[in-house]
Amino acid sequence: MRTPFLLSTAGGAEDVTAFFLLILSLSLVAIWAWSLFHCLLNERIDTNKKVLGVVLIMTLAHLGSIIYFFLPRAAESQDALPS
Repeated sequence: MRTPFLLSTAGGAEDVTAFFLLILSLSLVAIWAWSLFHCLLNERIDTNKKVLGVVLIMTLAHLGSIIYFFLPRAAESQDALPS
C-alpha cells in the first residue's frame, strides 16, 4: 500500500517543492481566467479597451493578467450608490 502524497517521508523536499509549485500554478491559472472573464464581461469597459485588455491578457499570459489587475478602474457612477 502506498503512503498518501503529503504523508510520505521519502523525498520530503521534492514533495514540498512540487506541492508549492502546484499551488503557484493553480493560482496563476485562476488569476489568468478571472482577468480574462472580467475583461470580457465587464459592461463598464468600452469595446476598444476590451479588445486591448484581451490582447494584453492573451499575449502576455500571467504578466498580462497582473498588469490588467493593477490598471486603474473608472469610479462607479454616483447613480449606483444608495442615497
